[in-house]
Amino acid sequence: TQNTGAAYICPKTNVEQKFNLPQKYSSYSAELFAIRQALFYINIVKPNNLITIISDCLSALQAIKGSTQKCIDRNILQILHLLNTAKSKNIKISFLWVKTHQGISVGNDRVDQLAKAAQRAHCTHPENVKLSLSDCIAFIKSKLMAEWVSEWETISHSKGVFYHNIVQNLPKKIWYLHAEERNFIIT
Repeated sequence: TQNTGAAYICPKTNVEQKFNLPQKYSSYSAELFAIRQALFYINIVKPNNLITIISDCLSALQAIKGSTQKCIDRNILQILHLLNTAKSKNIKISFLWVKTHQGISVGNDRVDQLAKAAQRAHCTHPENVKLSLSDCIAFIKSKLMAEWVSEWETISHSKGVFYHNIVQNLPKKIWYLHAEERNFIIT
């Protein structure tokens, strides 16, 4: 499987950066990583005092906007720190969400091309790439589910044949998870 790609561009300075990230990185985390890297660039180069970061990932922008001191996502914490650093340098940064592939944003399609190219590139990952807790949990869940499906397929030939014929695909949640919330009639 391919790795995940992330990218940003600064049209004013003609800077384009792309990053090859581990395959366990979700697209959400990759978007946060790209925003974080763009903020690093902004704080170093200071291309302008009024900057708008345009993203097509609404969930990432909402996470940044709604973050609190109790946030544990490393990318968001670093983004908040970089935003404070920019503010102390009198750089005003705003965020703008645009729909994907709508032709609205200057450079949005170019950023997508760069991210896809980074995904296929055989380059090393940046040193500061660490998985978020949510990506770790998603990875563990997917591995456990794959193991459970494999065991289900193997054991169903000798045990639970009737049930396997009724339910060929394993449900993501067990049927009795919210049993106490159900109204049962016992006879």
